[in-house]
Amino acid sequence: TPDIERYLRDRAAADSFSGAVLVAKNGTALLRAGFGLADRVRGLPVKPETKFNLGSVDKLITRIAIWQLVATGKLELDVPVGTYLPDYPNRDVREKVTARHLYQMSSGIGDFFNDEFRQRHDRIRTVDDYLSLFANDPLRFEPGTGRVYSNGGYIVLGKLIERLSGQSYYDYVLANITG
Repeated sequence: TPDIERYLRDRAAADSFSGAVLVAKNGTALLRAGFGLADRVRGLPVKPETKFNLGSVDKLITRIAIWQLVATGKLELDVPVGTYLPDYPNRDVREKVTARHLYQMSSGIGDFFNDEFRQRHDRIRTVDDYLSLFANDPLRFEPGTGRVYSNGGYIVLGKLIERLSGQSYYDYVLANITG
């Protein structure tokens, strides 16, 4: 592991790597360290405990959760989401959008990166916090008639996961996927 550590330190010094690393063998940690900066503006280093924004990697995790719910018979992909979320605030979403539309980014639901998101970003923690940013927005197009990259659609899938599992999205993922 000294070679690995030296390599990672060199990469961090060259500003071509920043991250937390765990190298283990037979359940024993051989290297557990942070390299590079977690916050370039403030000059904060990465530590093994540093939390990272996964970006769209969470979409893969959400897809796994959705397919688990389909496999257990809790979710049907082609029924309106209002079947599962009768209190969803947008009537068109409740009546026209299916989990398949959300999954395939063909729902017509837009994004949540708006002015309100930028103002509240540091206080947004739950699926409902995200939903409040866009749930009342009109659909961009009729579900199934187009495709647009939709972070908002995946938030609605997160809400379906919560409703059908009885757990928060994060607890479901921890218990059923990453835990």
